[in-house]
Amino acid sequence: MVTDVIVAEIVYVLIGLGKNRTQVFEAINLLIRTIEFKFENELIISKTNQYIKITKLDFADCYLLARSIIEKNEILSFDNALNKEYIKSVS
Repeated sequence: MVTDVIVAEIVYVLIGLGKNRTQVFEAINLLIRTIEFKFENELIISKTNQYIKITKLDFADCYLLARSIIEKNEILSFDNALNKEYIKSVS
């Protein structure tokens, strides 16, 4: 079982090792495609991973954005970058 927290840790470690966002995206995609792994929230993690690749947001913001889009919940944040991506995603 791969929890959302574990995915966050993987992302932070890979970025800490100097991997770029595309490399992180590819690594997480590989994990998602590995049938031996079961994800706590595969749809949310997959969408989060897409945002990791196409935005400059950190994992937590990508996760919040993905979850809000999937669950159809509005984001109310003081984070202007997150708000901008949210508006782009729902437009």
